[in-house]
Amino acid sequence: MLERMNRSHKSENDWGLDLLHINPKTILDIGCGGGATIQNLLKRYPEAQIVGVDFSEVAVELSTKLNKDAINKGQVKILKATLENLPFKNDSFDLVLSINTYFFWDDFITGLEAIKKVLKNNGTMLLLGDSYKGVDLTEDVQEINRNYQLKLKSPEEFKSALKKLGFKDIIIKTKEKEQWIAAIAKK
Repeated sequence: MLERMNRSHKSENDWGLDLLHINPKTILDIGCGGGATIQNLLKRYPEAQIVGVDFSEVAVELSTKLNKDAINKGQVKILKATLENLPFKNDSFDLVLSINTYFFWDDFITGLEAIKKVLKNNGTMLLLGDSYKGVDLTEDVQEINRNYQLKLKSPEEFKSALKKLGFKDIIIKTKEKEQWIAAIAKK
């Protein structure tokens, strides 16, 4: 499943990462899954130090295998961790991203607070989702949402939550045809 997700989410990841106009030196990928996003980040930011975390041991193993060369060079670390218990000091990362995870979080605000905590001042966060509330979802996406009880948020809910937590320079982009959403903000 993770290998399929690596392939099927590439266009979405490219779209979201193309929205960023930054040059981060330290990056955290929360919910790194199969590790394809980390490879994409390595190509875009070849000088960056990248950490990927996932709560799934299977995901950590696959991501580690896929990014073995960068790990051996000391540029990438893959750790087993949850969003609620990130093993990092405050203000550690220039960029924190989480792709296709927000709708699994137990609490949206708590998840955003965890991101903000490890994000450096003026650092950038990117949340990317392959579905969101308020768009006409295809029948297969609706079925996935029902089966996994995904907690979809609307663009307005993203913006409101980010404002409430004191994020600035908030940008919410959608690609309705694809049913994608990107939330970008600075700490």
